[in-house]
Amino acid sequence: MPTPTPPTPADVSILILTHNGRSHLPAALTACLALDGLTDSASVIVADNGSSDGALDLVARDFPGVTRLDLGANLGFAAGYNTAVLLPACNRPWLLFLNDDTAIDRPALRALCDALAPGDVCAGARLVDWSGARIDFDGGAASWTGHGHPLLHGQRIRPQHTPPPTRPQLFACGAAMLVHRQTFQFLGGFDATYFMYYEDVDFGWRLTLAGHDVRHVPSAVVRHRGGGSADTFASDVRARWHERNAIANVVKNTAADHLTRVLPAALALAAIRAGAPPDVIDSAASSLARRMRPNDVTPPSPLPLPDEDWPGWPHLVPLALDWPTLAAARAAIRPRWTRSPADVVARLGRPWAPIPPTPDGWAALRRAAAAFELEAIYGPTDAHAGLRRRLHGRLRRALRR
Repeated sequence: MPTPTPPTPADVSILILTHNGRSHLPAALTACLALDGLTDSASVIVADNGSSDGALDLVARDFPGVTRLDLGANLGFAAGYNTAVLLPACNRPWLLFLNDDTAIDRPALRALCDALAPGDVCAGARLVDWSGARIDFDGGAASWTGHGHPLLHGQRIRPQHTPPPTRPQLFACGAAMLVHRQTFQFLGGFDATYFMYYEDVDFGWRLTLAGHDVRHVPSAVVRHRGGGSADTFASDVRARWHERNAIANVVKNTAADHLTRVLPAALALAAIRAGAPPDVIDSAASSLARRMRPNDVTPPSPLPLPDEDWPGWPHLVPLALDWPTLAAARAAIRPRWTRSPADVVARLGRPWAPIPPTPDGWAALRRAAAAFELEAIYGPTDAHAGLRRRLHGRLRRALRR
């Protein structure tokens, strides 16, 4: 693949995926059409993901220069964007994905373009809340459990004379991500099986594994309402997608030498969050130990899963984990890995961030670390004591609201 050259705003198709986002679109489109460097309103594209609220009718009436795409059904965030990118309207060499509940600052597109050097393929914006007072996303990190973590989420923004410098991150938030179109397609785009949540974590992780850097650009600011289309789904549905896709991230993107310990540990923690007792960690570790004995006669499996009678499995049934499909997805992307496992681990950013960030969550995480000897991979848990205090404080503040 040729080395990408840094884009200008004229090289970018701005793609907004919407599902019943009629109330959000006027602010999003007004902001897009005011962007510095925008040369053609037709480069702003609204792809309708099966809306029933007349979203495209509103665009046709109030923003006639904007391109409209009707995808015909709700394909989800991942498949919706993948489908839209393949259509003739998305004909520029770079793509800017924007949520329909965002408003991008006038200089932000140019800032994203200017932050890229020759060979760079992806940059992400800083997201702030709708008032502009607090940070929503200031860089993307992940834990070894596969969960994504928005850095500095909820922190008040302090006035600065000079914006912070750009820096590499594991992933860019899909709500405001600039990406080289050919690279996006070469790596398979977003994983369509994710439907929603963590597809941006997975894509950034795959970019990192393939040797690319994802740039975070704090000077590119995008206001974000949050929720948007996702709030139309029940909380238990959203929780299942979070858990299912975090496990998928582990399966697809963890180094082979680490996966044997990491996947059973991640499954045990997911089972605990679903109601299993903490000792499922120990039984999963015992299952692993049996499989690693020299005289083990267990038939080989493409993935290091606990035994069929492991007591955590009943708690994970709602996730509908499709192990053959996940194993095939891992095998498909494995040939593109170029970074060393140690380098990728160093880029996770928050390897020991627990879900949930409560005392029980920390206790389960530490128990898994001990049972599976994970500190040998990710470093000591005590190195993140400051993070633990910050997360506890954030939880206490949330409970007081």
